[in-house]
Amino acid sequence: MSDLMKRLRELAQAKHDDLSIGDEAADRIAELEAALRGLDDMIVDLEMGHMELYQVSDFINDALAGGKDE
Repeated sequence: MSDLMKRLRELAQAKHDDLSIGDEAADRIAELEAALRGLDDMIVDLEMGHMELYQVSDFINDALAGGKDE
């Protein structure tokens, strides 16, 4: 679980009152929505033979890594 999800769950459980987490969560959700739109295009390219499966896998891994806290 990423730190973002952990802090959101803690906020929901009233363990802290840092409401700026909402902006951070909204930004991350927007990033993931954009990645999903890109993934949809990549699937079409994959089906048409314009892309290899490993490229789609790399894209997914990169999108998911964007939300991991170092």
